[in-house]
Amino acid sequence: AIGNFDTDTILDIVATIPEILAIGVFLGKVNGTFETMTIYYASTDSIPQYIVLGDFNKDTKIDIAVLIPDIPSIVVFYGTGAGTFPKNNTLNLGDGYDSKSMAAGDFNNDGETDIVTANTGSNDLSLLLLQYKPDFINEITYLQGSGAHPSAVTVGHFNNDLQMDIVVANSGTNEVRILMDYNGSTFMKTATYSTGENSHPQQVVVADFNKDSQLDIAVVNSWSNTLKVFLISNNGTTANSTEYYTGSKSSPNSLAVGDFNKDGWTDIVVANKESNNIGIFLGYDYPTFNSQIIRIEQHNSYTTYVVVGDFNGDSQWDIAVTCFKKNSVSVFLGLGNGTFESEISNPLPKSSYPTAMVVGDFNNDNQSDIVVANSRGKTISVLLGYGNGTFATDISKSTGKSSPVFIAMGDFNKDNKLDIAVAFQKDDNVGVFMGYGNGSFSEQIVYKLPNGSSPVWLIVHDFNKDNAQDMAVANSDGNNVGIFLGYGNGTFRNASLYSTGSDSAPCSIAIGDFNGDNRMDIAAANVKDGNIVILFGYNNEIFMLEAAYGVEPGFVLKSIVVDDVNGDTILDIIISGQGSGRNNIGVLYGLNDGTFLIRKSYSTGVTAAALSIAIADFDNDDGKDFVTSNSNNNSISIMLRYKSEPFGEQTTIFTGDNSQPYSVAVSDFDNNDNLDIAVANSKTNNIGIFLGNGDGTFIDQ
Repeated sequence: AIGNFDTDTILDIVATIPEILAIGVFLGKVNGTFETMTIYYASTDSIPQYIVLGDFNKDTKIDIAVLIPDIPSIVVFYGTGAGTFPKNNTLNLGDGYDSKSMAAGDFNNDGETDIVTANTGSNDLSLLLLQYKPDFINEITYLQGSGAHPSAVTVGHFNNDLQMDIVVANSGTNEVRILMDYNGSTFMKTATYSTGENSHPQQVVVADFNKDSQLDIAVVNSWSNTLKVFLISNNGTTANSTEYYTGSKSSPNSLAVGDFNKDGWTDIVVANKESNNIGIFLGYDYPTFNSQIIRIEQHNSYTTYVVVGDFNGDSQWDIAVTCFKKNSVSVFLGLGNGTFESEISNPLPKSSYPTAMVVGDFNNDNQSDIVVANSRGKTISVLLGYGNGTFATDISKSTGKSSPVFIAMGDFNKDNKLDIAVAFQKDDNVGVFMGYGNGSFSEQIVYKLPNGSSPVWLIVHDFNKDNAQDMAVANSDGNNVGIFLGYGNGTFRNASLYSTGSDSAPCSIAIGDFNGDNRMDIAAANVKDGNIVILFGYNNEIFMLEAAYGVEPGFVLKSIVVDDVNGDTILDIIISGQGSGRNNIGVLYGLNDGTFLIRKSYSTGVTAAALSIAIADFDNDDGKDFVTSNSNNNSISIMLRYKSEPFGEQTTIFTGDNSQPYSVAVSDFDNNDNLDIAVANSKTNNIGIFLGNGDGTFIDQ
């Protein structure tokens, strides 16, 4: 447990020392280290197991209550305020209790700090009400049911009556229970929530995880290897739950809460006893999605690239996807409720093998058209839209001996007619086709990149704010992003190159102002490095790589886009690719200061790689939805946002070989306004301190 025992504004630690049947007090120093342990013996023949702090004798000094299950009893060490505990008092609980946990609070509103214990052996709770002597009156017991085996207990206000309520985790019956409305002799109201079959809950905490001013509950389950969070509503009587995996055979045993990255959301740290690590779950308003799969009619179509647009003028978002092996573009007209009409297939020339496309009005008729890059056909195909969801037969334009792999559009010469830029991976160049405004284009102007660049992705934007559109290109083999600054007359300067990291192999780029400085920044997805890097834009027309965010091991990046996924007006980064199982989408949630929260994974519903992703509101609920092209699965996935959940995936920190972390606590040990973590390692007989960096990461113990 953590408290300021010597009133010096520096936090101290008290821990049980089972080997010597004692507790150890560590007085904190200003730099995050601690004085030599002071030992206080709790028993002559039984192991102290659990500690709570409180003022049990009304002298305004912190006291220590120690639970000794084998006797069973509670020993209270009375603090002097100078960091010492010379006096103690023992309260015997009686035979057969086998208490596993306890908590302190004022349950009868008399201004005294009371104690409640969870008794596994007798399947009940003991409520010990303090009467000022200091002493406690005989305990009041509350049966939890046959085989309940209460394993943990804590307290909080759940029904807004200013009276302390009790939360108990019952490991035998796989549940958490709230006891409310204490009337002096019993609790008048209870609410019970399942932790899952054979979950075996071990410890429970309460906090407001979703910022609704209502306390919620989090519990770790050692048999199911999960953290389960209950978002409480209606004064404690209803709850929505979400489960988070802590790792195979991790056996989570303890948890604590705090805001580790200073974003105003409560985070959770879990002690994973059997996997020798602690797990960090960063809290946030994470959207969740329902997935539906739409199959392409022809087998082995190989969907490669997906875009959205309004192809029939009904103000609803429609979808178009390139079918690489089918040599076509498939269009799905949206109905505005998240569902779509049957596929409309638009054939392309034989052996075209389309890889990418753009949507725009290329003949100035106020209808959406599509231009496609055909990699093996060595052409671009123009599909002029009729405005009813159908398109004219394609008009193909040769790209010479070069194979286009990606395409982007912009007005490069300021004539109010859309132009096309095409990336030629094998030829290390970019071709620009000037639009005539009637659906046709000029011959290409070629802009060379250094040999071995291998350009694979293009973005068009005015990066230097001169009212002329520029081009950014991801060079996979060059391990950089090339910027062609435009003159505004359809021509461009030679490319300036900005590294994405040695041997990084960027496969996709996206842009946005991530740090709120009104300069456009670039996010690049690196295949070989397995990370997302941010190139921040500066006033002198240069970009600097200043941040990198790793993806989970084994996740193969394919594409990246930028949008505000959760509606907080801050840009987020969305990645697609091949992950574990069906988790092929990841979102990095932005904080508007150039940093991003830990990645949250989402399932597309299929195991095939999501080669590309587009974002729109398909069901008119003002939430951002996703659509992905699912490579050799011959499908697209529609992911409709439907609610939020409070936590992302776990990140782990190693606590040492065979350490078996048993308990965790959170506080600021080095007085730098960043929360730190203390871990009690049961097998290595030590306490590990992980000093926080204030961004959700920690310095090794």
